[in-house]
Order: sequence, then structure tokens, then C-alpha cells
Amino acid sequence: MIREAVANDSNKAGAFVIAWECAQREVFEESHMRINPITPSMTFHCPNTRFDIEISLEPIMEYQNSLGEPRPLIMGHQNTVQSITPIFLASSDDEPMPSMEIKALMLLTRNDVVRLCSETITLDEFQSSGGQVLLGQQIDAKLPLKPFGHLIMLSIILEQYPDVIPTSMFP
Repeated sequence: MIREAVANDSNKAGAFVIAWECAQREVFEESHMRINPITPSMTFHCPNTRFDIEISLEPIMEYQNSLGEPRPLIMGHQNTVQSITPIFLASSDDEPMPSMEIKALMLLTRNDVVRLCSETITLDEFQSSGGQVLLGQQIDAKLPLKPFGHLIMLSIILEQYPDVIPTSMFP
């Protein structure tokens, strides 16, 4: 699971803690899950989080030996150079349950992430092939699924840097 929060670039360590706390609250509100950070073996920089253009990710060394927690998987920039978007990787032992405002939660494997970002499929096709979905509201399952930029970034990492996220944590 990846969540994001905007942080100020001037105090990254403190900002990451605040951003992580914001992400924890948001995930709990949307899915009733308490999450724990997963420390990736590498952090990536996405110079621009406008997803209507090609996404580029570059490994960055600044956080590799950082002992501070939580450490983001991806650092993106929004609007200005001073504003960063840390995107975290997390796990939970809680059963997800969509809140009233959530239409559906998709429980994705590595293969699901890559497939959703490389093929055009519908929710019906995803479920027919074994994909797990928890519906919170009725939705048209015949419409094509369109991944957001965060899922596309995760797909790039899984394909180009498969050892960054251990398969024991994300099968």
C-alpha cells in the first residue's frame, strides 16, 4: 500500500514524520486499517508528479543510509521545488473495509500492479482472473480501469528494481 502526504522541503526528517502520520490517518479513514511503515532498500525521485506526462524515476542516495523512520519509497515534487511528496510503503494485519466514501478497494499483488499498468482491463476481467476487490459502492464493472500515477510508479519500480520491495512483504 502506498500513501502520500505533502511535506515542506526545509526539514525533511520532521516533515516525513508528519507526512507519515497524515498517511496513517488517511488510510484508517478510507479502509479502517492501521498501517506500519515498510522501509524500502532504495528511495526514488520523481522530478514531476504531473501524471499526464511520461513518468521518470531515479534512485537517490540521500536516504539510503538514513536511520530515520519512516523513509519514503518515492519522493515526488509538486508545483514548486520547495514542496515534496513522500510516498510511503506500508503493511497492515487488519482486514480492509472500505469507508462510505470509497467505491472499492483493490487488493493487489505484484503481478496485478504490473498488469493494471500495462494492459487495459475492466473490473469484471480483473475479478474473473482472480483479482480481489472489496466493493464499498455499486460501480460499473465493465468500464476500463485506469491506474493513477502512484500505481504506475510502483509498477516501474517492481519491473526495473524487483529487489527493492521484498516478495515476502509484497507477494
